[in-house]
Amino acid sequence: MKRIWILTAIAATVVASACSKSADTAGEEDNTVESAVESGEEAAAEAPPATADEPTPTAASPVTTDIMNREPVAQRTMVQHVLISWSDKAPVYAGRGGQDPRGAARSAEEANGLAAFILAQARGGRDFVAMMREFSEDPGSARTGRAYEVTPQAGLVPPFKALGMRLNVSEIGVCETDFGFHIIKRTE
Repeated sequence: MKRIWILTAIAATVVASACSKSADTAGEEDNTVESAVESGEEAAAEAPPATADEPTPTAASPVTTDIMNREPVAQRTMVQHVLISWSDKAPVYAGRGGQDPRGAARSAEEANGLAAFILAQARGGRDFVAMMREFSEDPGSARTGRAYEVTPQAGLVPPFKALGMRLNVSEIGVCETDFGFHIIKRTE
């Protein structure tokens, strides 16, 4: 698992490559974190610097504060999301069926990098439902790609609702809740 989190060292390579692919070719290569790390250690030394519009995974929070600081743009939205947790979040999962083993084995720093990686992949055109199936730890939607309805009255954690109502259609952002990072895409 640790080898995956060399991600910070190769982030520029992964993000630049992911963001430069067109939506048409994103599915032609294996864009998983593991394949990027396995093939990217040598490339990291030659990695071009990320540009300002390409998010770079770092220890800093991947939360999209620019979107969170907006006023809501809708009172009812439909969103899909990828949930990424880490070991410090284990207490919130007690009594809820337990934490996904991937999250239980992950540090907060690793979760930051993975959430930023997924955000970059999604914004680069990678299929969001495929990423939900590959990465999400939400038992309610990971396998199905199910969208959640977001309204002010929805029984969802407040940061999830706040981001869901601030996203424009097809826009993607990240919030943090007691459960972990939610990479959220508004579908309608």
